Amino acid sequence: MSPRFSHVFQFGQRWLNWLNRQPPDSVRTVVMETMVKIMACGTSLMGWSIWRCPDPQCNSEKRVKFTCKSRSCPHCGVKAYLQWINNTLAWLPEAPWQHITSTMPCEYWPIYSRQPLASR
Repeated sequence: MSPRFSHVFQFGQRWLNWLNRQPPDSVRTVVMETMVKIMACGTSLMGWSIWRCPDPQCNSEKRVKFTCKSRSCPHCGVKAYLQWINNTLAWLPEAPWQHITSTMPCEYWPIYSRQPLASR
């Protein structure tokens, strides 16, 4: 089995060491909850379902561990991202190119309104 992303945080207790160096109450609750979800994702801590062979003669079963379904999780977030891409592409018209317009806050306008640099 390949190592999970959460192992980066758990190896040598990196996450706990970092957390202990932070001032009290400086780490937001949502960050703590997200890290707990990421580290528990796909483990027995999240629970599991048992799939059994329907043949009465067969005793095979498999435990499928639940995932955290957090958008910040490298495993679950990628799945949600890919689903969003597929759903978005499904309603976009077939075209050799796509044009998407985005907006930005007015505070950033001066950055983009500067004159372009002269070519050298």
